[in-house]
Amino acid sequence: MRTYDVKFDGQAKEFFPIWFQGVIFSVLTFGVGAAYLQCKISNYLYGKTKIANAHLRYLVDPKKAFLRRLKATAISFVIIFTLAILSLVPLVGPIAVIICTIVIFKIARMARLRGLIFRTYNTTVGNIRCSFRSNYTRSASNGLLVLPIWGACFPFLRPYTKWHTHLFLLNNLWVGANKFKYTAGLSEYLLVYVPEILLFIVCFTGIIVFWEGLGYYTLIFIPTTWLLASTYTTYALDNLVRRSVTLGKLRFSGRTDFTKLLIIRVTNAFAVILSAGFAYPWAKLRELHYRLQCTSVVVFGQERSLLGIDLEQPDAFSDELEEVLGGFRPGGEVGEVLAEASIDEFEEDFESI
Repeated sequence: MRTYDVKFDGQAKEFFPIWFQGVIFSVLTFGVGAAYLQCKISNYLYGKTKIANAHLRYLVDPKKAFLRRLKATAISFVIIFTLAILSLVPLVGPIAVIICTIVIFKIARMARLRGLIFRTYNTTVGNIRCSFRSNYTRSASNGLLVLPIWGACFPFLRPYTKWHTHLFLLNNLWVGANKFKYTAGLSEYLLVYVPEILLFIVCFTGIIVFWEGLGYYTLIFIPTTWLLASTYTTYALDNLVRRSVTLGKLRFSGRTDFTKLLIIRVTNAFAVILSAGFAYPWAKLRELHYRLQCTSVVVFGQERSLLGIDLEQPDAFSDELEEVLGGFRPGGEVGEVLAEASIDEFEEDFESI
């Protein structure tokens, strides 16, 4: 048995230009360029993360991601304009709008799943390609689209919605021929979220009780409670997910400390506010660095069993990106992650996402 720490060596001075250029581009394109920014950030953060000598890679081209988002945005505007015109038609118009809205919502559910499959396929660990293998089912739709919305709108449902989403995502994720298994139960999620719910109850009770004496000063309870609650939930979920996940012969362990994470988040918040937002890249990397360094991978068996790669050899996959083979089929055989089509051809199948 051997233990390897997950390492992250990203630096703010490298990350800031990527973030700043992406933000400017997103603003100039009225948000459409956000896809470009997301890909650039993912490319950098993944490339700076490694387990032993196995680097993560995110292979989606930011320019192609932007063009796909631009195309999807144009189609969306056409649909919205068409529905607006239809709504003006007496009697038939409203019915047609309702039917079209239902159809569009179903298409959005499918597109979200296909987008997840596409992004996972373009993620590698060392020289091993990842894949997400799930058919379009009610469970898939709920886990990706419906339940997260419910959890955001109704906080008391968050333990169930978050548990169901994690269960769906992790139990359908593969790294090469190895499948993730997730064993956490709903009762464990209830224990994670109970303190958060209680904190918010205390917060709003405090606002009501002290409003007459303190007035608007009581509103300081809201950001303070949110910081405490979100930090505790992040700390508890980090450790719960790590100890509940297995990947073949790999076991994960976490040692995130609530106090340290809270100190990092408080100082990050002050830095971002005082810098008018320009310290955001530094704050993001600082928290990410701490949370990743608190993650370890325990290998049972031979050393080479870590994701099927030789830990003593550097990752050479980045030198062969032009020769990467695609043709991924979500329903393909286990471990069949490379075929004879190019990755560009695979991306064309999903260009409308």
